[in-house]
Amino acid sequence: MMPTFRYPTCAIIVPTTRQRLATIAEEAWREVFGASDPEDEVEKTWEVVAGTGKYAAIWDYDPAGDSAYQVAPIISRAVRGTVYVAQLHKHLYGVSAYKGGRALDDVVEAPLRLANRLGVPFPPSPVVSPEAEWSVCIVDGAPPDLVNSALDLTPEDRVVVRVDPHPLGTIIYASDRSPVLGVPSMVKGRGLEHATTYAVERSHGDALTIWVYRKGEIILYFCTDERLGLGPPNADRTWDIKGARDVDAILAALSIPPALLGW
Repeated sequence: MMPTFRYPTCAIIVPTTRQRLATIAEEAWREVFGASDPEDEVEKTWEVVAGTGKYAAIWDYDPAGDSAYQVAPIISRAVRGTVYVAQLHKHLYGVSAYKGGRALDDVVEAPLRLANRLGVPFPPSPVVSPEAEWSVCIVDGAPPDLVNSALDLTPEDRVVVRVDPHPLGTIIYASDRSPVLGVPSMVKGRGLEHATTYAVERSHGDALTIWVYRKGEIILYFCTDERLGLGPPNADRTWDIKGARDVDAILAALSIPPALLGW
């Protein structure tokens, strides 16, 4: 059963029926990720939906947002016409196209507009209070001046990105509440070899996702919703952060105040 409070990261839009796509999708995911128990839907991160015209779609809830690029070329070999990946992930946003197993030029059209035009619109956006969505980075084991010197930010980003002292070392956030999830890859270099960076994102109420970095590379992935299954392919799944498993305990372990808007 798919988590009802999550919003699709992306959609794979395919010129076929829902019934046919369901079979093709199972085969494609099995080819990429290996065989799984057909009765076990706990780890499934996607579902197939019908369209109003010649297309059906796969809504993928994988937070990493990148599994579609492995699966879509395989699906495109099984159908006639062009297969599209309408990507909503903030770091991968855009539309990609595949035909006969090969990537075509990227499509210059907004993902939501493309999905609407092809008759497979995304679900209505969930109504979420702005206070419930935020991102922050905690650098465990490094002072702010050292972290700040490692960040390669534009002058515009320097205006809003705060790099402040924190009980574990340094806290990084944006004063305008914009995401700071691209920062951890910059936290590397002399003096930062042993620092651990936690890129923390809270969305859709109590859903907490954390990417753990060392030397600018992601090493672990955590999410409070275990049903989401696959994370980034280059990171191992972890089920706790500093021994904590639920949202409040993790916020306490990382010394993140629940009322972030109080900054």
